[in-house]
Amino acid sequence: MLSRDALEALFDYTDFTWAAYGKTMGRLRPGALTEAVAASGWPALADVFRHIVSGYDGWLHEMLGAGPVLVERPGDVAEWQAFEGWRTQTRASFRRMLDSTPDAELFVPRVRAGGDGDAGLMMSVADVLAHLLLHERGHHGDITTLLSQLGVEPPALDYAVYLYFKRRQSRT
Repeated sequence: MLSRDALEALFDYTDFTWAAYGKTMGRLRPGALTEAVAASGWPALADVFRHIVSGYDGWLHEMLGAGPVLVERPGDVAEWQAFEGWRTQTRASFRRMLDSTPDAELFVPRVRAGGDGDAGLMMSVADVLAHLLLHERGHHGDITTLLSQLGVEPPALDYAVYLYFKRRQSRT
């Protein structure tokens, strides 16, 4: 069952995974973020990160009305620091949306996804937020594959690894 607590946990987990990617980006050779990777399903590693963050940007700002889209031409974003800045902004919009939506409204279907008029799926704010978090998580395998093909050891992103570090951090 989807709950506010589950959204909070997934939000925290995806921050952990993004931070792990940030550390990994420092081990990439110059230009590797935008380097073409054959047979990966993605033109380059940057394309996966662009896809993830533009998903947050579009769904939050266009569908949920969290304000104007932050990056209108996401193809221009190609440096890790730019991805981090863009993601920080979209995640702040996510945080505001979650924090400002009362429980009585969080789970009520109110936005239409995937169609016009009577077509499409009605989604609640919680549904959209869960979709974004799970969408990001769904692309972790793509990123792992690309990092491996670029000759860099991917970070350990298992949920158990996250829990280990989270619990270790809470003891200090």
